[in-house]
Amino acid sequence: KKKVLVLGPVTESLLFQLREKNCLLTLIDRQRTADGMAKRYCQAFIQGDPLRLHLGQFLRGRRFDATVTGASLHTIDQPIPLLRRILPQLDRNGCLVATVPNPLHGSFRLAVLGGTVDRWQDTSVFSHPLGLLTLERVTQLLAEVGFAVTDVNRSTVDPYREPFSDAPPWDLE
Repeated sequence: KKKVLVLGPVTESLLFQLREKNCLLTLIDRQRTADGMAKRYCQAFIQGDPLRLHLGQFLRGRRFDATVTGASLHTIDQPIPLLRRILPQLDRNGCLVATVPNPLHGSFRLAVLGGTVDRWQDTSVFSHPLGLLTLERVTQLLAEVGFAVTDVNRSTVDPYREPFSDAPPWDLE
């Protein structure tokens, strides 16, 4: 069983999927409402801001096989200090699983032009203090912190379908 540190905010679907893969989950989330989800799926729940918590005290020396960010890196207030605090919590061969939106993708551009970007949270992708988070920029930032990018899984979406739908890409039924 893999020990996974999950940084909220998260969806119940994410926790369910990790639990289905027999992961032992520890959730850190600012939201008090996450407590209900944590009780169903997590071994432990820490309510608070991971940037302000004394992680060593709360985690009591536990090390994790992986850290999963529930929020996209562009929505985290201070991703670099946060990632620096997380790195020591990982086992030597531990990994970080993070999401980064691609604002240059056709589906995102069409959503902006169509006025439906609010369905995708907001447009902070364009105004992030770290700048536009391209793959190259994310790789540089992670290297600064001490992470090495070993695997990139890109989501592909047909830009001519409804932006950000759950439909599979290029489904031509």
